[in-house]
Amino acid sequence: MAESFLDQFRGADYSIIGMAETHLEGAQLASAITKQRSWGRRSFGAAAKPSQDSSGNHGGVLLAASVELALAPATQSAKWQGHDWVARPVRAKGMVYIVAFIYMTCNIGMVG
Repeated sequence: MAESFLDQFRGADYSIIGMAETHLEGAQLASAITKQRSWGRRSFGAAAKPSQDSSGNHGGVLLAASVELALAPATQSAKWQGHDWVARPVRAKGMVYIVAFIYMTCNIGMVG
């Protein structure tokens, strides 16, 4: 489902495309990243994790930046993705911004 959703963005003129709760892992995640790279995007992702109740998986995020967007070099020591989040530094007009896509599970982050 996530891959078919991503297909509608092929050729779209967005600087950054992001998606949370992809449910993609393993070969599916690799396929989505490869597909976005074939569209001229630099794509990064974090895999979904198994659900606690064994009913599939949850989470997973993708970030796909246009090749025309200046990504700032990432330091080797910096970690730019983890469970349910992915981030990249973006350089624009002399400033560096951190762009992140995060999926917060029900017991993480703001509640209410």
